[in-house]
Amino acid sequence: MMNRSLILYFALSASSLIAETEKQVTPIFRDQDKVCWVGDSITASGLYHSYIYLYYSTRFPSLHLSFVNCGISGDNASGMLGRLDKDVYANHPTTVTLSAGMNDVNRNLYSQTNAPTNAPVLQKQALDGYKKNIEKLADSFAAHQLRQIYLTPTIYDEDVDSTVESLRGVNGALRECSDFVLQFARSKN
Repeated sequence: MMNRSLILYFALSASSLIAETEKQVTPIFRDQDKVCWVGDSITASGLYHSYIYLYYSTRFPSLHLSFVNCGISGDNASGMLGRLDKDVYANHPTTVTLSAGMNDVNRNLYSQTNAPTNAPVLQKQALDGYKKNIEKLADSFAAHQLRQIYLTPTIYDEDVDSTVESLRGVNGALRECSDFVLQFARSKN
């Protein structure tokens, strides 16, 4: 009898905690939002935003949302700028998310065996170009009166045991991209 009471107590406690947590969640997306997910192959795969769509479908079933995958494998922020009219604005979104950086850092510049002798200069140019292009994308989104959500780039595994060369320094470049995007997004709010 004591075990049943204890189990019932914990079950009720857990369910009330879950219910309280659910009450506190405020959705980022709004009813009738059309979200364009702009990015590279990580976006093009459709995985992360399909999980977000599933979350919204199960937690906020009364919201009517539309998600459009605008990711292109191998793309970078410069390429995204060039395809906004055709791939993004043609869909008439209310909100855009932006994920860039992995291809912008030009990972091949971090090769210990094949990088050009002026790799450090080219690495800095790549990072500077990334930052300028993020700003241009933001200006374009603002000109179209879109809500903007910025995602930091994912990590690169420099420590994997592989027959393929590990490109040491890529994570540092991606960290710089992440720091920039976080600071940039904060400055826009």
